Amino acid sequence: MEIKLFKALLNEVLVARRFSKKNSYYFLAGEDCICILGLQKSNFSTGYYVNVGIILKGLHHNYDNLKDTDGDIRTRLTYMNGGKEVDFFDLEKLSNSDDQLIKESISKNVSDIIEPALKIDGLRRLLADRPVLLYQTRLTAKEFLGISLS
Repeated sequence: MEIKLFKALLNEVLVARRFSKKNSYYFLAGEDCICILGLQKSNFSTGYYVNVGIILKGLHHNYDNLKDTDGDIRTRLTYMNGGKEVDFFDLEKLSNSDDQLIKESISKNVSDIIEPALKIDGLRRLLADRPVLLYQTRLTAKEFLGISLS
């Protein structure tokens, strides 16, 4: 898949899902959290990760110049490849005809991960349903959310 097409597909889906774009990041603000998406190019092949940073508004006072790496909770967008969920969009293996797969995968990630994370209750449910996300959750966020550390 051509990089230009991949970025256009990502932009199309995210803008349709109410994300705004500032510089090279996408933002979606909710009641309690802000979600930031950023592309990370692989140093080893022609592909990208789509990093997700979830910012808890209660832990931050300034929202200017935030990046996905500033997320209190971090993850990546994924898609199904050969029956496995993968977080690396390998453009050498994806063809331009995989455009629908990419769009559906991004949209599903927004529905399943990002939108629930925009409110504290949804974020707590998301972490309970996907405990692997706790490995990418900062200690201050766990404390703020009342998640047991034992």
